[in-house]
Amino acid sequence: MSFKRFYFVFFCILAFSTITPVFGLNYVTFLSINEKIETTLTITDAYYSDLDQDEVLDVISYFNLQFDSACPHLVRIYVSLILPSGFEFSYKWIILSKQLVYYGQIHFYDHAIESGVYILQINALLSTGGLNSGLADYEFDPPGGSGGGDPCARLM
Repeated sequence: MSFKRFYFVFFCILAFSTITPVFGLNYVTFLSINEKIETTLTITDAYYSDLDQDEVLDVISYFNLQFDSACPHLVRIYVSLILPSGFEFSYKWIILSKQLVYYGQIHFYDHAIESGVYILQINALLSTGGLNSGLADYEFDPPGGSGGGDPCARLM
């Protein structure tokens, strides 16, 4: 492969990886250790709202897990919401699903307390067919920021 072609491919990959979060979609595909189950974790959206009407902003995020087979899947998800200051909220859920696509929604109550860019990270650990994991992240910027309330998260 010539250097010109190599640099062209390299810059295309770099450009695509930079554009992906701007379009609001970040994903990772991974195989189980025994390579029998392929899983795609996709974070489709994250934004702010006042879900519980307490005048403190909450964060809502959407993700999905897509499997290539309909057998029961056991997935542990480790979710981190990283604030602009670097402070991190971390949560863990265990999902058991027989569906080909699992649609998840996480409500982070009273988390939007700073202005700036937030990072949502989801690490999915697939326990079916051996252990393997994939990490996806998503950046978003809720305007403003408010305080008060004890933060908690709920998987819907």
